[in-house]
Amino acid sequence: SSSGNFTVTVTSASGTAVSAPTTVTVNAKPSNAITYSGSLSICSGTTKTLSSSATGTTYLWSNGATTQSITTGTAGTYTVTATSSAGCSTVSPSVALTNIAVTQATVTAQGSTTICSGGSVVLQANSGSSYLWSNGATTQGITVNAAGSYNVRVTYSTGCSSTSTNTSVAVGSAPTPTITAGGPT
Repeated sequence: SSSGNFTVTVTSASGTAVSAPTTVTVNAKPSNAITYSGSLSICSGTTKTLSSSATGTTYLWSNGATTQSITTGTAGTYTVTATSSAGCSTVSPSVALTNIAVTQATVTAQGSTTICSGGSVVLQANSGSSYLWSNGATTQGITVNAAGSYNVRVTYSTGCSSTSTNTSVAVGSAPTPTITAGGPT
């Protein structure tokens, strides 16, 4: 189990003989672990890069990939086998990737989204930790008095976030009143 030159000496009634040396080289197995940044719990719809710490080797991941690093969003347990040029292999300790379900951000209009000139409507996001509206506001609800499309990115306590679909607000023009005489004025 260690490198060196080995001989054997054979002694018999007719004498002693020493074999030619045989060289044994013990190659080290590659040091191999899976490295990553941050947490192994990722938001659904996002990905995580996993890398083998072994260098100068070939790689075989448990998902069939053969590169040193993989990028995946699929929950599961991952290992990587690193094989050196001498043919020595090491299987990494496993890591478990989990997905955090993300609530879809929604916007509720408190009133009609078709407003009269000079009027307004309140748009309210679902509950979260922080908010970023398409108009730059950072509150859960906004008062809108201009026509346009509005959405909100809601970040939750898990650190995951999602963006709502657009809510369109239209501003109608006020009618111009007219008086018509029904007879002589």
